[in-house]
Amino acid sequence: MESRFSTKPEKWLFINKSKEATEKMKDELQKIALRKINTMLKESYKQIAEKSEKGRDVHLIHNINVPGIKYRVVNYYTESISTNLQNTNWDKLCRKYKVNSNALSDEQKKELIILDNAVSKSTGQSKTIAIAFAKAILDYSCSKKEDDIQGEKVYPFLIDSPFGDLSGDNLFNSAQKLQSFSDQVILMISPDSYNVVKEHIEPYVQSNYKIAKIPSKNQSIIGVN
Repeated sequence: MESRFSTKPEKWLFINKSKEATEKMKDELQKIALRKINTMLKESYKQIAEKSEKGRDVHLIHNINVPGIKYRVVNYYTESISTNLQNTNWDKLCRKYKVNSNALSDEQKKELIILDNAVSKSTGQSKTIAIAFAKAILDYSCSKKEDDIQGEKVYPFLIDSPFGDLSGDNLFNSAQKLQSFSDQVILMISPDSYNVVKEHIEPYVQSNYKIAKIPSKNQSIIGVN
């Protein structure tokens, strides 16, 4: 007599196939999500980067499995990409990054070129990209997802000292656009930094709180400013 706890071979086969299908679906949904985040990252970067950085773009590396570089946001000049796509020695480039040249799709080739043409960033440029990336993640989190199960949601945006190391248009563009990041933006900022961008932020401030350190104690108090 078969135990009621036993499972027939065909049931295990069905379970294993279901697990494989689920993993494939998960991988595909992740790829779609990363493409959307990349598009949102590029758009938010264009909104806040200063005019002198025209010709630069950003990209979230995610399509190529380069050792030590699974995910990375890089800055590059757009005009260098099309030229290098046509004139690159792919065997040499793939050996450099230890990837299989025969298995690369067109999308992966472009990403490898972007990675190879990444340019260095100043501290201010890195901060600009970090703000743009944070906005992209928030925009994606609030959007309707690919699985059609999760609807659109609204999340607050909490950011700590975003304007340090920024100057020029990077500073003022970020300050002007910050209020559009979410229905509720929680900004933690020092009085000196706030005064620099006050004219761009103050019209959107609904409440203001001050965090003060208690002398000789590892505590702070929060009060209405």
